[in-house]
Amino acid sequence: VTAAQLEDETRFLAVELLVTMAEQAPSMMRKQQLFLHNMVPLALQLMLVVDEVDLAEWNATSGDDDDTDMTSLDVGKDCLDRMALSLGGKTMFALAFRQDLVPAFLEHPDWKYRHAALSCISQVAEGCKKQMTENMGAIIDQLIARFVDPHPRVRWAAINAIGQLETDLGPDLQEQYHAKVLPALV
Repeated sequence: VTAAQLEDETRFLAVELLVTMAEQAPSMMRKQQLFLHNMVPLALQLMLVVDEVDLAEWNATSGDDDDTDMTSLDVGKDCLDRMALSLGGKTMFALAFRQDLVPAFLEHPDWKYRHAALSCISQVAEGCKKQMTENMGAIIDQLIARFVDPHPRVRWAAINAIGQLETDLGPDLQEQYHAKVLPALV
């Protein structure tokens, strides 16, 4: 039986087990190369499973809907957030921003990949503050470039990511990049 053949709930529980191990024993899990090199791609793959809904319907929803079912997207985002906080920025930034992941996903023709990459940036920001600050110029440029993406859900993810970076990186981002970000938003 492969992971793809398992029910969603079973796959989600397996991810939860691995993330909990990273939270409970981060130094041990940082030494597990198989774990490290597979968890970010796994989370991003989970985040590619996005419900195809009519854009008018999607636009009419709020983030506060009472839908309590965890989606594949939710699990992937939660995994990235918790791993960044537990494994630390040095480890997680290097994993997420390796060439075949976030950079490649940002350039992918399928909107779901660009959406996943932008969501990844916003999810790992808090745990990777130092690394995000050191690379902020390039990251901000990538986010601003997605403000005009052809797909509205990618545009939303880019603006959401900027908002999350504003929260997580605060004054550094605001003082250094307000002249770029504000005109792009307006």
